[in-house]
Order: sequence, then C-alpha cells, then structure tokens
Amino acid sequence: MRGTVLVLSLFLIVPVVGAWQLPESQIHETEWVVVEEDGWSHSEWFALSDEGLHPLRQISENEVLV
Repeated sequence: MRGTVLVLSLFLIVPVVGAWQLPESQIHETEWVVVEEDGWSHSEWFALSDEGLHPLRQISENEVLV
C-alpha cells in the first residue's frame, strides 16, 4: 500500500518540479569606448574579441567603439 502511495505521489510531484524554471537572464547590450594610450594595433584589435568584446569601429587613433 505504501509503495502505491509513493508512486502516485511521484506522479503528482514530477510534473510540478519539471514545470518550475528559473527566469532567463536578460542581456543588456551596450556600447563602450575602449582607450589604448599607445594606439591600436591589428593584434590588439582582435584581442578584444578574446575578451568577449566586439569591436565596431575605431573612433580615433587610440579609441575603439565596442
């Protein structure tokens, strides 16, 4: 009898637990200006991608919009 009650209670609990999910985190996309005092080289430009930044364009000799 206890086994039947346990199995039936699992059938009731499992769908409820499966339906509960954490809310998705929202990604806020923003633009930043990264300044390199000595200016930007080709390798430094691509190193920004390794850090998770996406260079968009070079604003001045030492500023990049990411």
